[in-house]
Amino acid sequence: MGNKQKLLLVSLLFTCLFTFWISRGMSSFDINVDNARDLNALSNLWIHRIVWLGPQFSVGFPASPLYFYLLFPGLLLTGGSAYSLVFSQAVFAIGALSLILLEKKKELFISNLALVLALVLSPWFTQIVTKPWNGHQYVIWLLGSLVLLHVKKMNFLSALLLGIAISIHPAALCGLPILLFEWWKSPKKRNNFLLLLLGLLLPWIPIIMFEIITKGFLTRQWLSLDAKTGIAFTYSGMANFITIIQQINLPQIILGLSVMSAIILGTNRDRAWLLLAGVTTLSLVFVSHVLGYYLLGFTCLISFVICKALSRKKLGQLLLVFWLISYLLIINNLGTNTYSQNSRTVGRLQTTVSETVKINQLSKTEKIALVSVIDKQNSTPQADDYRFFFRVVGFNAVDIAEYPQADKLIVFFERSDIDWEGWRDSQSDTFGEKELISNEIINGTRTLVYTRK
Repeated sequence: MGNKQKLLLVSLLFTCLFTFWISRGMSSFDINVDNARDLNALSNLWIHRIVWLGPQFSVGFPASPLYFYLLFPGLLLTGGSAYSLVFSQAVFAIGALSLILLEKKKELFISNLALVLALVLSPWFTQIVTKPWNGHQYVIWLLGSLVLLHVKKMNFLSALLLGIAISIHPAALCGLPILLFEWWKSPKKRNNFLLLLLGLLLPWIPIIMFEIITKGFLTRQWLSLDAKTGIAFTYSGMANFITIIQQINLPQIILGLSVMSAIILGTNRDRAWLLLAGVTTLSLVFVSHVLGYYLLGFTCLISFVICKALSRKKLGQLLLVFWLISYLLIINNLGTNTYSQNSRTVGRLQTTVSETVKINQLSKTEKIALVSVIDKQNSTPQADDYRFFFRVVGFNAVDIAEYPQADKLIVFFERSDIDWEGWRDSQSDTFGEKELISNEIINGTRTLVYTRK
């Protein structure tokens, strides 16, 4: 197969994958608290504000805001669409997979193509690409780092990609042992260690700058917490390991044969990676049973190491064919996602915002305070998503701290079983004395518009 034929085949494959991911992602994009948070941060960038902090981890410390800045080009390219989250996730995935094909040896093309197919058709990979948020995106950057490490061995870019992954979610630390292993094998350990350290630290520069400016505010706040939530170091048995096996989602006999074949057919380097991945994963028995997305990084690590070892030999490639068949059957049975009546879709929220603007003839010069009520517990998101939809079309939707100076207050009730007449909360109270000027039901959402008395 010539280079032109290879390029055509790869282009066709990636085009089909991109189309599938975008279609699947848009059809299941039900805005939740994480998406709303991301959209709110992107809307701040849209109106030229600096975002200093990334998503909050369960341990009480934030991720790097680099996560939001990585998403911002996609927002610009899509003209301010909320679906840009899906678009960006798909672009990052294509980029990570493209790195697999960097190896220029002609005899490796088929094996690398088999590796790509085994990864992209896995249910866990489809999930992380089509369900965009930082708890999934870190896996893509982790995969990119592992691929570069395997293709180019120890280099600055592989450390940087792993640094980005860790700055998005700490579960990406599962890739650190392999990075350190490749560094230890490198001929220039001192120079490479500086590059490794630089790559891991660069994504944290915004947080470091914030800490310098605030004299360690985040660290002091974190240390003052009475109890750290999230992961605890306690014996959990095989619970986490079983979750990872379930995420790989292969028949046990195929997975067992794949592991044994990877050990037999792989190179010494493959075996070393497999050993490191196995030890790293088995160490989870000393960590409390955590949420599944924390373990997706381990699933990616194990899947990549096994698939890479199998892809080298024809017998291993035959096993990868069984992977593909199993995954195709699973994907075929998954069907397409359907929205319920109460789904918080992009179209529903966009229509609610545009109709509210039209009915009330809102001005782009007045300050607008927003509150959303999505259940009786008044759970989040607190109008983060509505703020995004107002801002991207030019309206001055202010942050909560600015509600006392706002000209209008708009409250969105998305549930009909909530007593909207007697309802109040701290956010609406900060607006001050108000007078109801509009009460409309739009797309099943009661929209109340207030002005100051």
